[in-house]
Amino acid sequence: MFIKLNNLDCFRFKNYYKCIFESLDKCGDICEKNEINIFIVYKNVVYFRKESYKDCINNLVYVKGAVMYLYNINLKYYIDDLDRINRYTIGINKYNNYKSDNFLEKSTFLEVLKNIRSNEWKFQHYNNFNNFINKYNFNFILNHYDLSHSLDKPTFVKSRNLILPKKSVILPLENLYIPSFYDYILSYDIPFHKKLNSCVWRGANSGNFNCSNINKASRYDLVHKYSNHNLYNIGLSYANYKTINNCQIKNKLSIKEQLKYKFIISVEGNDFATNLSWIMLSNSVPLMPKCTVETWKLESYLIEYEHYIPLKNDFSDLDEQMDWCLNNLDKCEQIAFNSRLYVLQFFNKDRENKIIDEVIKKYSNNVIFMK
Repeated sequence: MFIKLNNLDCFRFKNYYKCIFESLDKCGDICEKNEINIFIVYKNVVYFRKESYKDCINNLVYVKGAVMYLYNINLKYYIDDLDRINRYTIGINKYNNYKSDNFLEKSTFLEVLKNIRSNEWKFQHYNNFNNFINKYNFNFILNHYDLSHSLDKPTFVKSRNLILPKKSVILPLENLYIPSFYDYILSYDIPFHKKLNSCVWRGANSGNFNCSNINKASRYDLVHKYSNHNLYNIGLSYANYKTINNCQIKNKLSIKEQLKYKFIISVEGNDFATNLSWIMLSNSVPLMPKCTVETWKLESYLIEYEHYIPLKNDFSDLDEQMDWCLNNLDKCEQIAFNSRLYVLQFFNKDRENKIIDEVIKKYSNNVIFMK
């Protein structure tokens, strides 16, 4: 069994053995003979690493064009293709006809796309979708907005309610919804033990900010309670469309600067938490309330104290949870490793494209729209 990871390498220039790439079967034979689990193919040369697979996963680096293979390893948390396809399309598992006034024919969609400028915020969503459906011709509904709710008619979306998916069908319409979009952060992440023993959060005042919704965590509660905390680094990067207290706005922090912290807080905004993918890919630990929104990385499969440290929606337990973290650093380092293992399963571009194609095919075979 080979697990493929695009644009990743580890222990560069520390080669146990190297040769010209002939085939994966040939690479498997070399692995068997030499008890090797990791090799990298780069520019048609194969580089074999003798280090353990766990050490390799802990020391990943970004190398564009490199392809890492894990040989004969059954990764914990790995979701097989069929389970992923069924989850993305959970509401359309049988043939159905639907009456609707807002479905699109492919030709109409292409006309709409033609009139969207490439610098418009929605261009990427439409252009990605066009690439997905390139070889198909069927009627569909597309909603490219940030959604925290689900829809009653079969609709392609980038996000939906996690508990009640209804008939929303998930696709990665926007690149930042794909964990591998953040592979570059591996170039400047640091080991867990070298990070600061504190937590950090930066973000916009989006989502459930000035309203009361007990079912969804509020960024307002987080910054209102902790923006002046003398140990934590918590605050808004900026405010866009809601009234806030200016004292909650702090200096912006780059991803590289936030990665200096062992613990990074993640809070959903209008739909999902933008920072969750890169936190999980890093050597830091996500601290977050339970997800209410599901995207391409399938947040419904995340497990408390295995992939993240849970927080209450009002963040009243942040001090308590930070105390637990600082008294259980070994467990936290394992959680950081587990969360990385989880998101790495989305790093095989061929696999992702295949699953996208199967989602499209299932929709086109099971959904018929009529006026």
